[in-house]
Amino acid sequence: MRTIYLFLLLTLGGFAFLTQGCKTADGRLTKLGKGYHNLTGRYNAYYHSGLRVTKAHETIREQYRDNYNELLPLYTYVANTDTNSIKAPLDEAIRKLALNIELHRPGQWTDDSYLMLGEIEFLKRNYAKSAATFQYIVDKYNPDKPRSAMDAAELAELKAKQAKENKKKKKESAKKKKKKKKKPAKKPSSKKKKKKKKPAPKPVDKTKDGGTPAPDPEKEAEEEEPKPKKTKGSHKPARPAAMLWLAKSLIEMKQYSEAALYLRLLDADPNTPRKLRSEIQAVQAHLWIAQKEYAKAVEPLTKAIELCKKRRIKSRYVYVLAQLHERQNNAQLAYEGYRRVIKLKPSYEMDLNARLSMAKMGAKAGNTDQNPELALRRMLREEKNEEYKDQIYFALAEVQLRSGKKEEGIVSLQASMANSKGGPQRAEASYLLATLYYEAKDYVPAYLYADSAAQALAKEDPRSTDMSARKRNLERYATNTLALTLNDSLLALSRLPYEEQKAYAQRVRKAQAGIVDKDTKNADQKNKGGNGRPLSIEEKGRMSGLNSKPEANLSAKPSVSENALNTSPFPLYNSQQQKRGEKEFEKRFGTRAWADNWRSAKALSQNPAIAAGGAATELQPMTEQETKDFLVKLGIPQDEKQQAELEKKIAINLLNIGSAQHEDLAETDKALATLETLYTRYPKSPQALEGLYLMFNIYTQRGDQARAEACKKRILDTHPTSDIAKTVQNPSFLNARQQKEKELNQFYEATYEDVQRRRFEEAIEKIAQVSQRFGEQYAFRPRFALLAAMCEGGTKGEQDYIKALKAVSTSFPNTAEDKRAKEIVAALGKGGSTTTPTNPDNKGGNNEPSGATKFTENLNSGHYILIVFKDQKTNVEPFRAPVSEFNTLNYPTARLNVSGMAIENKIPSITIRKFINAADALNYVKQAQAAPAFLGENAPEHRILVIQQDNYRLILQPPYGKFDAYIEFHDKFYK
Repeated sequence: MRTIYLFLLLTLGGFAFLTQGCKTADGRLTKLGKGYHNLTGRYNAYYHSGLRVTKAHETIREQYRDNYNELLPLYTYVANTDTNSIKAPLDEAIRKLALNIELHRPGQWTDDSYLMLGEIEFLKRNYAKSAATFQYIVDKYNPDKPRSAMDAAELAELKAKQAKENKKKKKESAKKKKKKKKKPAKKPSSKKKKKKKKPAPKPVDKTKDGGTPAPDPEKEAEEEEPKPKKTKGSHKPARPAAMLWLAKSLIEMKQYSEAALYLRLLDADPNTPRKLRSEIQAVQAHLWIAQKEYAKAVEPLTKAIELCKKRRIKSRYVYVLAQLHERQNNAQLAYEGYRRVIKLKPSYEMDLNARLSMAKMGAKAGNTDQNPELALRRMLREEKNEEYKDQIYFALAEVQLRSGKKEEGIVSLQASMANSKGGPQRAEASYLLATLYYEAKDYVPAYLYADSAAQALAKEDPRSTDMSARKRNLERYATNTLALTLNDSLLALSRLPYEEQKAYAQRVRKAQAGIVDKDTKNADQKNKGGNGRPLSIEEKGRMSGLNSKPEANLSAKPSVSENALNTSPFPLYNSQQQKRGEKEFEKRFGTRAWADNWRSAKALSQNPAIAAGGAATELQPMTEQETKDFLVKLGIPQDEKQQAELEKKIAINLLNIGSAQHEDLAETDKALATLETLYTRYPKSPQALEGLYLMFNIYTQRGDQARAEACKKRILDTHPTSDIAKTVQNPSFLNARQQKEKELNQFYEATYEDVQRRRFEEAIEKIAQVSQRFGEQYAFRPRFALLAAMCEGGTKGEQDYIKALKAVSTSFPNTAEDKRAKEIVAALGKGGSTTTPTNPDNKGGNNEPSGATKFTENLNSGHYILIVFKDQKTNVEPFRAPVSEFNTLNYPTARLNVSGMAIENKIPSITIRKFINAADALNYVKQAQAAPAFLGENAPEHRILVIQQDNYRLILQPPYGKFDAYIEFHDKFYK
């Protein structure tokens, strides 16, 4: 007990001694106090924060995956975008460092703490904060800072330092004076002859004798670089490192000139530590790469490699340098660079990619050291490269394509995709395949691979936009070609005898069960059928044994979209989930054959091979009813009516293919051949009539009057009373019809606006004039009937409103208006509005809507565009013409209507209607915002909104004040 009391007393005494001995009487720190702050400032919070920062760097290196198809970043922590995994420990490090700075500010490690704080903000991608922190260090700890820029504490410290130096100088001068006084007087000595100093020998020029010239001492002294000043103790100032990190922060903020200035200052400063020299050159290279000045980055990166000592960092620098040479088409230097990477023994992934790139560059440079294709195939056979097969196949494809082996290159690219687990490699392979097939005018696989590439490529990659545009351009042709292939196969199967249909069904069942027949073994191996997943559309056609190939001009190689398989919720369509499931299955049940209900005793007794755990070789034959049900499940027509329906689909497919070939692909000759096939197969169909009219227009544009007249004669012979027949006889007929449709549309919009504004009497008068102006069979009869019902409810009441709505449903069944009328009746029956027939969504029982923010959330229904002007005095009429011109130029066939009105009687706006869904409307907004002349020159401040048609009606109905709520809804829902 006495020992414990003694220990406590000594501890308290020591603590009191330290606290009292840290400062002098006037408040200045003693050497003991400075030592205390230096020790605790370094080995407490700063040390533990450093461990967290080191761990954050390791985490980033582990989670960041390099894309070797692109230029590698010099710093992974710059390229890393996911900071969630490092956020929590770094926030704790910030707290510790802030406390360390506050408690131990007089110590030497304050600037280092600030430096680590800036580094943490950089890792968290807060570049503005990190730049401000590093700038503070650079300014605060500048040894050449003028007195005018110093604060009071710094001035006091400077004065104390100068006073200390002056005191030291006085002591030294006093010591010198004392020494002089103590020296005895010199004794007289005999004169001695002074030896003459020999002049320094001149440098002998030995170049005449074939030797090297002697060095000139004066020149060597001039050329020698100044050595950095040595600092006492182990602590080094943080300012040079802060300047380097500041340059990195400025680069990420795209302030390239300021970053270059700090790098030049660091490089020219003789006091810059040697350890930073390599990274200064690397950051200089990083600066040029960020500006896409790849040629200028070569020199500083080469210097960084010479000065770098760490092998891991050096191998990355060398790899990037080789990539820079590759970008400049210097295959030989790139080849040598990749070989140097291998000698540095980097990580296996980098080593493998260096070997792949070396094979490609060797083939490009014409090196005969080794056959690159054989080297890559050897790598494929090695078991350790199993997870890298996608990259090896891709490199092999590039070598083959460069050698002119296009077909082999395509096969290798497909193998790369088959072995890929997603990510950048799959994106590159699908992009290259889409490009190759498009150049070969094989548009179906080009569409499928463009779809995969558009989704796999990063959004910021410009190729993603190109692939999306190509996919849209090919979509109509590709989807209809695939559908035509399937429909032709199903129609051909439906016309086979029952026995052949039954045999086909049995083959499909065997393929699904994994049983391989001798007859279909080769086909299955070629097409990868019978691997346990359901058959694709194309496999069904191939396994039928029929030549269901479309016409020669429609030749295509349909295949299943890899993206569709991987994104499908069905587990067996996803290759990764399938492999995972197979492994789990084998762990639990061992290796078994694919079969339905394999665990049941009945199945085992019926198939001994399955019971024995071997491969299944037989399936029980189906009954007639089971065969019929199976064929129906496959989609094969069972009677003439279903065959006729399928033939209608085929006619539509042919028309769409011909239109796409002419309008989307500029393949006019193929389009004519397709349309000719359509007319030959289905001469009396409506699609044949449209195809003949398209052929008539194509021949007319070509100036081939003979063929144009032949198409005209066919139209008049087969469909003499059609509008198209009237058009080919009288070209002004179509223009008159379009003008009439435009007038009818405008008349409807005016009537609809009256109903919205509750001007029911004016609306009723206009509805009564419709039949007189446009005839009894005008196009918008259901729409006007619904407007008339709304007017009925607005003038007479709820009961008459319901009767009128029911009359609309009876007169126009199975129409959009019928559906809308039933919805309104149902809403009224549940206690909906009794006074506002124009607000069918009103369920509050009065004039108020059910909620100002209860707008419809339906992205697949019709949408409008609203251009809303901020200034309420804006006249919208001058801006309607530029919008109409924009629509005519970019949407010539969309028939968009442009009208102007004031929302809530005070907000000027322009309405553009109508779009099929939200995606089309948002795409329009994107194009409009990119067009500088969308509203003409000097357009006032405005905003472009998309709005669902029901929400549009809702905000126009009184009471007003709902538009502000819609703005909030829009910004949230259409973000």
